[in-house]
Amino acid sequence: MGNVVFTWGCYKVSQSKASEIDTHNYVFGTLLSALLFSLGHLAVALIVDGQP
Repeated sequence: MGNVVFTWGCYKVSQSKASEIDTHNYVFGTLLSALLFSLGHLAVALIVDGQP
């Protein structure tokens, strides 16, 4: 679900109204979703591990 929201957000920011969604919006949406997912897991891993 997050990837859909990020793709839609990239579309709204980078394209004009009533245009088709370009491939780069899917790529940026996927990369943003993966980045946020990994940052969240990194923080939890550091808390569980106990080492900075």
